[in-house]
This record gives sequence, structure tokens and C-alpha cells, in this order.
Amino acid sequence: MPEPIAAETPATVDLTVELETLRRVNTELLAKKEKHKQALTAHETTIAELNARLTAANDTIREIRIGEPLKAMASELSNVPSLFLETFNKHFKVEMGEDGKLAVSGLDGKPLLNGKGEAVTFDRKSLGTYLTESEPASERTKLFRAITITNKASGAIAPSTGHRNTSTPKPSLAQFGLGMK
Repeated sequence: MPEPIAAETPATVDLTVELETLRRVNTELLAKKEKHKQALTAHETTIAELNARLTAANDTIREIRIGEPLKAMASELSNVPSLFLETFNKHFKVEMGEDGKLAVSGLDGKPLLNGKGEAVTFDRKSLGTYLTESEPASERTKLFRAITITNKASGAIAPSTGHRNTSTPKPSLAQFGLGMK
């Protein structure tokens, strides 16, 4: 039996208009959703790029504030700075302290303490002494002793000490020969 065709009444006309309105609004919302999705993807890409640039900038700042002074210290403390740095970085780390000064600590983050219980400062004498004398029996200390210059004394007298040569000059030898002066 075929279904009867319903006659259009004002209620069905209102429902048809309502349905068309809902379909139009739905299409608009889907378009907005797609637009927002694209904007979100663009923002996420921008955020990723900015994070990469921030990381690169932080790495550069770290190299300038910590890496370069550490390399300079390695060159000052050792004849083989690359081996010094490799060994140093296996056991220690250098960080910028709250006061803006470089601080040396173990890999666990605890500050290094010298024999007097004071923090080891990032200077040639303090760091050199700690590295070569802190644990006399350890392999690390033996290696640092071998590659670290603890003092730059050469045994020669510095020219600024006022030391004068007090030996008497040797008399000049007589010259023999056919040449005339």
C-alpha cells in the first residue's frame, strides 16, 4: 500500500524552512571549523619554528657564557685542551650561578667542595688544585694530573726581577789574518 502524500501545512512549511536554515548553518560551521583547523596548523608550525630558534639562541648563549670560558680554562690548564674538556665533561658540569658567576658541580648537580669544605670556584688555581688533588687514588685524578699544568713556573728568572749578569766580560781574542781593518 502506497504511503499517502501529506499535504503541505503551515507547520510542515516551517519545518522545511527550519531544516534548510539548519543545513546552511551547518555548512557555515563546517567551513569555519576547517578555517580554524588550518589556522591552528599554521600556528603550530610557527610555534615549532620559534621553539627551534629559541633552542638555537639558548645554545648560542650557553656557548658564549659557559662554553667559551670553559675552553679558555682548558687551554690555560692543559697542553691538550680537547682531552681535558672531554674528561672534564664526563665528570663535571659548569653552570651559571644565581650571582652570574660560573659554578662547577658534579654531574649530580652538587657543588664541588675542596678539602676545607668550601665550594670550588671557576678559576685556574682552585679548579686546578681540585682536579689534581681531590681524590689522590682515583683514575680521574691521575689523568688530570697527567694533563693539567698546575703552575707555569719554568725555573727561569723573570726579566722583571732586576737580576743582573754579574759575570765579567771575556776579553776579545786577537784576530789573526791577512785582512786589514
